[in-house]
Amino acid sequence: MLSQESDRSSYGRACAPGCTNLLSGGTGGSYNSPVLTAELYNPDTGTWSTMAAQTAPRVYHSSAVLLARGQVLSAGEDNSDLTVTTPPDGNHAPPGWYMLFILNSSGVPSVASWVRVG
Repeated sequence: MLSQESDRSSYGRACAPGCTNLLSGGTGGSYNSPVLTAELYNPDTGTWSTMAAQTAPRVYHSSAVLLARGQVLSAGEDNSDLTVTTPPDGNHAPPGWYMLFILNSSGVPSVASWVRVG
């Protein structure tokens, strides 16, 4: 599915109930031309609406995930670093369900997601 406003590839797509689709990130034909604006497709009217622009490019390997609260998480390669700290072994994180948070540079946590280990 291509947007009517921006010809993009390698984009993320989230589908909401009612088949409303949000396209985010991607490139405008080459890796060096990121598309920052998101677009929302309304299947009832067959129209696209331009949404807010992302602050960082989400190009190759981009994804969009609809969260339980109705928000969309947009992620992808933007040439910045992400540091991940994992428990050293199974004694520190036995199999089970855990809440996963991402902290920003000020230490403010994201809304948690549940992940299963093991």
